[in-house]
Amino acid sequence: MSQQAMNSLLGMAGQKLGKNPQQLRQQIEGGQVKDLLGNLDPQKAAQVNQLLNNPQQLEQFLNSPQVKGLLGKLMQK
Repeated sequence: MSQQAMNSLLGMAGQKLGKNPQQLRQQIEGGQVKDLLGNLDPQKAAQVNQLLNNPQQLEQFLNSPQVKGLLGKLMQK
């Protein structure tokens, strides 16, 4: 994933979670993802956690046409 795409995702996630995108980056890079998932309902948090713990599944998700399309739209803004 390109740095620009990652920044777009962090910005979008930051708005949704009410957090600074840089803080989100630090939490993710520091392995503090569980702290971020506390804001989600338990079922969605479990799905995200499962995705993050499976690199192959995460790669498939990020390469899906829907995600690529969304990232393309975000990067055009």
